[in-house]
Amino acid sequence: MTTREEISGWFDQAIALEHQFMVVVCDTFDHSDYPVFCKTEDVARATVKESGSMQRVMEVYDLRQDKSEQMNERRAWRLPSENAPYARPEGPLSEPRNASGAKDPANGA
Repeated sequence: MTTREEISGWFDQAIALEHQFMVVVCDTFDHSDYPVFCKTEDVARATVKESGSMQRVMEVYDLRQDKSEQMNERRAWRLPSENAPYARPEGPLSEPRNASGAKDPANGA
């Protein structure tokens, strides 16, 4: 499982590279997560839409919005809703994570 610190680092890296969105994708072969940095809303939407059978989009961060608010969500899904035909994927959400990336019993895990 990807830790909160890893996602936070990816978030900062994407901002430094002047991207607007970060899509966190899980490789379903080895269950590792990786970021896809997107310069525009259209690229973020295409990334979500075109994820292949061996990948699953886990989260979408809008790098123009508050970082801590998004990091505190159970699963961030900040793909813009207007003109966005792609809904949050169905399926179970992972357990809430705390600052260390461990299960957080205070949030229902």
